[in-house]
Amino acid sequence: MGEPTFSQAQRNAIGSRLLAMTEAIETLRGIGLDTDPLRALDAAIAEIAAETGAPPRRDEPGIVQAAIVQILVCAAELSPGNMKGYGNLGDHEVRYLQEQSERLSALADSVLTPAARTTR
Repeated sequence: MGEPTFSQAQRNAIGSRLLAMTEAIETLRGIGLDTDPLRALDAAIAEIAAETGAPPRRDEPGIVQAAIVQILVCAAELSPGNMKGYGNLGDHEVRYLQEQSERLSALADSVLTPAARTTR
């Protein structure tokens, strides 16, 4: 069986995912984690890039949406319900976190709408 054949669109999508994994590995190395399994993971990503013809690269429409979704997830994690897991919150702190979580989510959502239109 030969090497897999992918369309350019598929290679772009694969490459953007490989890039996200490569960046996560760089983050881990930045905090001092450099283990044999991490090096093996990095090597596997390079191997997949070579075999698929999809080197780690940014897929602009996908990267914009992925970044905004990550911001939305982080904003949601600031909600009082999630933060209570780290200790009790007073009424003022609950209101503050709820307002800020909603504010950040709305702002991120407003970025996504025009960005999604301009990158397609």
